[in-house]
Amino acid sequence: MLSMKHRQMLRSAVAVGLTGTAIAALIDTRQSFDQAVASDIPAEMSDLEAAAERYGNGYHGQDPAKVLADLVVDFDELRPLLDMPQPVAVRTRLCRTGAQLAGMAAIVLRPGRPPRIPFVVRHRRAAS
Repeated sequence: MLSMKHRQMLRSAVAVGLTGTAIAALIDTRQSFDQAVASDIPAEMSDLEAAAERYGNGYHGQDPAKVLADLVVDFDELRPLLDMPQPVAVRTRLCRTGAQLAGMAAIVLRPGRPPRIPFVVRHRRAAS
């Protein structure tokens, strides 16, 4: 958060024209804001997206209980990432991945019954 000293310096600089010191303070403020807002993409993100893609290819005769257990493990890894503040782009990717995992769980929980919307269509909708 900007200190009162920084605020006063910025107001003075704008009032009389930007000087080198004021520009430096403005750059420093912008960079600290960028660091506060920007977050690195969580390391687990690409692993979770890859897992969701693998599930999207179907479970090809695997034991549904094992597939469901794997899905639960992936959801457990995803949940803490959703609890943390994330930039919009990362949160979008997390939600998309969660939706893909949920779609696969729905398919596994409906054995012998085709999904109402083919999984590929759901995947495309989630990606757009």
